[in-house]
Amino acid sequence: MEEALEKQEEIAKLLRLSKCEKNAKQKNRYDVVLLHLEGHKSREISEILHTPVRTVNTHISAYKKGGVGALVIKKQPGAEKKEASVE
Repeated sequence: MEEALEKQEEIAKLLRLSKCEKNAKQKNRYDVVLLHLEGHKSREISEILHTPVRTVNTHISAYKKGGVGALVIKKQPGAEKKEASVE
């Protein structure tokens, strides 16, 4: 009973995050896990969201290991942006 309540709370939390999210990639991650918690299989989620099955499994795995926080997109390292010089 308690587990079902926690699952419903988690679904509600992910639904709120998904609706408020402006970044399409981040929203997709929330949607993948949301559909997974609702009982859809990876292949079904892949077809619904037009996302590769491997990506779906990666997002689900990250969620299982670290919860919602593990779904947040991390800033990619790379070269700093060069400022345009006016000459």
